[in-house]
Amino acid sequence: LNLNNNGKEWCIELAKLLGDPTAKLVILDLSYTDIPDEGAIILGMAVLQNTTLNNLILNRQRSFSSVAWTSLISGLGGSSSLENVDLSLENCIGAEGIVSLANSLVTNTSLEVLNLNDVCLTATGVAALAYALGKNSTLTRLDISNNITVNNVGWQNFFNLLRNNNSTLEIL
Repeated sequence: LNLNNNGKEWCIELAKLLGDPTAKLVILDLSYTDIPDEGAIILGMAVLQNTTLNNLILNRQRSFSSVAWTSLISGLGGSSSLENVDLSLENCIGAEGIVSLANSLVTNTSLEVLNLNDVCLTATGVAALAYALGKNSTLTRLDISNNITVNNVGWQNFFNLLRNNNSTLEIL
């Protein structure tokens, strides 16, 4: 979908579609869209309530604030249908958003694949992810490549935490 510069109105309509029990939408690709913060909050709630969406792609959401990321990501934790989430490519989610994502992973029971390639991870973020991976029982693939903002100590802590938990990861 190419929905740039159309305000939150399209987000409201998309949320209605996601909330419609007769809708059969399984893949939603919102890459390169300029979703306003209010729209991200609306969509986060809709994703939480949706029961058919399997794949959510949100590449290159450069205009998102940390509030928008946190709101949208909170919907992922309670989703019972999402299996694949792609937040990659120049999405600076920020430490607060990644911690929110990690908290969502602790309670999520459907997510199998998570792409966080080039999302400006921090040492705090990777530590939160490693902890969450020990609690999550469904995630088998995690892409955290191209996150050059994490220093060596941050990666060492990540791998130490990962080694000492019960992660279900098969591909990293």
